Parts: sequence; C-alpha cells; structure tokens
Amino acid sequence: MKIQKKHIQSQNTFQSVFRTTNRGAGYVINPHTNERCFVRRRSVNSALDGDYVKVMIYKYGVSYTKVKVVEIINRSRNNFICRLFRNRSQIFASLYPHQSKKIILKNLDRETNELDLAEIEIIDWREGKRSAYANMVRVIRGYNDNVSDYEFIVHKYGINKLAKLIQTKSLNNYQDILDASSINREDLTHLKTFTIDPANAKDYDDAISIQRKENEIDLFVHIADVSSYVRVDDENDRVAKIRGNSYYFDRGTFHMLPKILSTNFCSLKPNIKRLALTACINLDKQFQVTNYRFFESLVVSDKKFDYQEAENVLQNKIDGPFYDELVFLLDLTTSLKKKRLSQNGFDMNYKEKTFVQNKNGVAIDVQNMDKLKSHQIVEECMLLANKLASKYILKKYRNNPSMSVHRNHEAPSQKNTEFLQLLMSNHGSNYKMKNSVQAKDINSFLSANRENSNYDALCVLVMQKMQKANYASKCLGHYGLGFKNYTHFTSPIRRYSDLVVHRIIKGEKLEDHYIIDSIKHCNEGEIRSQQSEREYQILKSLRFLKGKESSILRGCVMQLKSSRIIVAESRTGIHGAITRKFFPRGKPIISNDKFVMKWTGEKKRIEVGQEILLRIESINVIDQEIYFRFHEPK
Repeated sequence: MKIQKKHIQSQNTFQSVFRTTNRGAGYVINPHTNERCFVRRRSVNSALDGDYVKVMIYKYGVSYTKVKVVEIINRSRNNFICRLFRNRSQIFASLYPHQSKKIILKNLDRETNELDLAEIEIIDWREGKRSAYANMVRVIRGYNDNVSDYEFIVHKYGINKLAKLIQTKSLNNYQDILDASSINREDLTHLKTFTIDPANAKDYDDAISIQRKENEIDLFVHIADVSSYVRVDDENDRVAKIRGNSYYFDRGTFHMLPKILSTNFCSLKPNIKRLALTACINLDKQFQVTNYRFFESLVVSDKKFDYQEAENVLQNKIDGPFYDELVFLLDLTTSLKKKRLSQNGFDMNYKEKTFVQNKNGVAIDVQNMDKLKSHQIVEECMLLANKLASKYILKKYRNNPSMSVHRNHEAPSQKNTEFLQLLMSNHGSNYKMKNSVQAKDINSFLSANRENSNYDALCVLVMQKMQKANYASKCLGHYGLGFKNYTHFTSPIRRYSDLVVHRIIKGEKLEDHYIIDSIKHCNEGEIRSQQSEREYQILKSLRFLKGKESSILRGCVMQLKSSRIIVAESRTGIHGAITRKFFPRGKPIISNDKFVMKWTGEKKRIEVGQEILLRIESINVIDQEIYFRFHEPK
C-alpha cells in the first residue's frame, strides 16, 4: 500500500526551473511532456525566479495543468540587484513585484533611501519561513537617477550578463572572411540599392533594389549574410543562440552578436561591399509573384534612408536619384497589402508610444509614433520575403519536415473568440455572431472606430485576446497575417531564428537536435525581450505620472470585476485599477457577459471599451501598480 502511494506521488511530481510573472504567479516546464504548467501565486511556496524546484500536479485542465511548488531543491543564486523599501522599522529588498519570499536587510551600516537600486547578498535563506536575511553589498543608484529603471530591468532579466559576448575573431579575420566569400557569389553591386531604417539604427539587416522590365518586375530583398561570419556551434553562435535576439532600450542596445559584426561587417552600410542572402522575386504587371529564388550575393547600398527621410521624398515629391524607385515601391506594396488583406490578415493601425526626454533623461511628454508610407514599403517587402522563405523551406525539405523553422500564430481560443464577438457587437459593429472571427471582421470593426479616441485601447483589447506567436518546426500558419506559411528570414543580425533559417535555405547540414534546441532558445529570448521591454515601459510610465495626481486624465475600460475595474490610461497606455473603495454608491452589478457594470440606485453605467475621466489615487513603484478613481465633472 505504501509503495503504491509512493508510486502515485512520483507520477504526479517533477522537477523544473520556476519562472515568475509580474503578478507573483509563475510557471514551470514539465520535462516529461514539455508542457508549460501554471503556478498560482498562493502555490509558489517561497520560490523565486530561477530556482530549481519540485512541483506537484494537483489539477489537470483542458487548457493547462495546475501545479504547486512543494520543495525548493536549489536556489539559483545568493546575490541580487533589487529596489529597497521600508516597512515600519525594517528595510526590505524587492527583486520583482509580488515576490513570494520577503528579504529583510540586516546589519545596515549606511544610509539608504526609498527605492534605491542596490546589490544584496543572502546570508540566511531561512527555508520554511516567510522571509530571508540579507546583507547590503552596495548601493548602485538612487531612484531619482533616471538610469536606475534601465539598470534594474537589464539586471533582473539577466540581459547584462548575456551581453558579455566573446569576440573569437579579430578585425583581420572578419575582413579575410569578407574577401574570401566575395568571390564565388552573384555580384549585384551594379543594382541601385538602399536601406530604410529607424533614425537611431546602428545595424542594417535589409536592403531593397527594384528593376522594371517590359513585362515583369524584379524585386530584390537583400538580407545580411550573417551565417558566413558565424558558423554553427562556434563561440559567437553558442552565445547568440542563448540570447535569442538583440535587446533595444532607449538607454542602450545589447546586441545578439559582437558589435564588430552587428554594426560593421554584417551590416549593409552604405558605399561598402557586403555579403548578402538575396531573395529575387519576379512579379508581373499586376504585381502577382511569378517566380522567386534565393542565392548568395555581393551588394553595395547606395543610400541609407531613415523612415522620415524616405517619407519626405514620397510626400514632397523630391526629384532625387531614388524618387522613382520609392514611388514605384509604394504602388507595389500598396497593391501587395490590399491583396493580402482581401484574403485575410489584420490591418491594425495601433500607434506605439514613445517618451520625449529632456537633456537630463527626464520624460517630459509622450508621443504617438505615426505609421508612415515608408513603413509600409519595408513591411510588405519583408512580409513577402519571409513568406516565400517559408514556402521555399517547405518545398526543399518536404521529405524532412523537421528541418524547418516556422513562425506560427494560431487562431484565438473559443473563449477569446466569444469576447471579440461581444466587443465588436457592443461597439457599433454590424458583426453577426458565428462560430469564428475572421481577420476581415476585426479589420471592419477597427476601421469603423479608427477616428474614435479609444481606438488604441480597442486595438489593445483585440491584441490581448490573440494567441502568442511562436517558433516551431511544424508549419501551422499565421492567423494574424492570414498566411498559410510564414517564417522569419529578414533580420539575422538581431534574431537567431533568422540566422537558422538562412542556414536551412543554404542547405547547410544541420542536426535535428540543433533545430529543436534553437527553437527553444528563440522562443525564450523573445519572451525575455517582450517582458523586459514591457516592464521598462511600465516603470517609465509610473515615473512620468508621478506628481500628476491633481491632473484629469483619460482612460479606457479594459476589464470589469466585482472588486475592481481595470483601465488603460490613454497617454501612456499603462493599465491600472479603480478599486471598489472608489466605486459609486450602490451595489455593482455586472452583466453576464462581463461587458457592462451598473450600480443599484445609481444612473452610472460603464462598459468595456468605454472612455472615462480619471484621477490618480496612488502609485506603487515596488509592485509596479497604479490606482485610479473616477473623475466626476461638477
């Protein structure tokens, strides 16, 4: 009997690395099934991010399995970068919001200020108790130093450690590779070629050329040939795989590759011969693809445009050396986009937000980034090249489908589909309920609301209900783009997935385990990048809104709960809560579909997606939370 009980327990436990989320919950990967299992906040049991733990499965669900941590096998480390905060007479260290084990600083021999960024060392984990003890190692920066947010993020996500790339080759070695590899490849240096990138770009992955002939068009998408410099399993390759991608912040960039490669030898800089992997796409006069091929090439970029410079050429009709090419590319990509959207795929004109900073690095304003016609030229050319790269791989390796890396995006779940249907029907759309939601339905809904002040919030509501895109060896299609097959081919300087795709297209001999391991690291790197950039944006938003408690703000209702209302502040986009304490008088009543809230005895009524007026009630930097209250005009 005892043996049977022990056997049952062993079947329901496994060991894994615990990873936390920003709300204090977390997840582990079951090594036996490769399933991602959710750990509720109350089931974390003092585990911290990166700890090696034993977990027990207590519920099998349809969408995910729930587990709880039952033992800390090994702490990931003893030294941490943290924020300091005071609670009564004690000083605590915050590693991240809602951490499950409190850390109390002992034997402080120096003055510390609230929210200082510091390094600490654990001296006693006190396992089985709710808190651990630590000593101060050093204060890194005060909270009033604007760089502290940036340093907190890059330390928290380990990006600074991943940045220590070892350059295994000297300048002369890379020049030798360039010279040797330039010989036996197609010379395209005669083509009129240019790049279009952000104004602050340091690396140039892609360039474009276009030739118009009597009955056809040749579109050339030139991509930096990184694989000629970084060979499978050399030292730079191993580090690049672990990193997964480059990391971009306003305070600095952490390149996936050594800087000498990212910004020099691989980069398609103007007026210098560079190695490329080119997609030559043949189109007829109706802009239909008739043929395509991929080959190694030698190119020279004649001009480096930033997006605004290219836009100025298009808008002002400047008769410069690239005017005809840019105007024709705009016609071509407009047609490509129209055809793509007529088949399926989103047309979301959501404007990203950027902080305007003064010379001291203090955010003084928030601007919306406008979508330019020059963005469309680059996006549609790269989308087409990526789609054809995926098609090429599927055809070339049809007898070995595991030799692939695809970018998949699955359709929304049934629950999220129902939410989108309600959102569209509640906001002036003529959408009629059916079993699925097509991209064209969402496009019509967003187009009808494009001029409304809550448009960006509606876009966010839609995006939140989408599945997360990821990399896999199996091709499942891309719901958001409306493509049956898709991959990432156009950014090998900053994404490891694209470097792997280049190697596959070139026909390099790759082992199955290399593909599987690469996909794992690419997905992990993407999550790390998205989470770190999102959290950095939250910290900047909290800093920007601090001191604006007296201001009247606008927000959009994102979610309704009986205890709180989640709203998105319109200027920064940060999500905060109106707690029940600041609800109108009367009992809140939420509709069955959770889209409308009313109060008994009150005329007030709000619904998801509605714009409302707000005031800031409080800001909690440690838990990265902001609380609002309704502003009622007098």
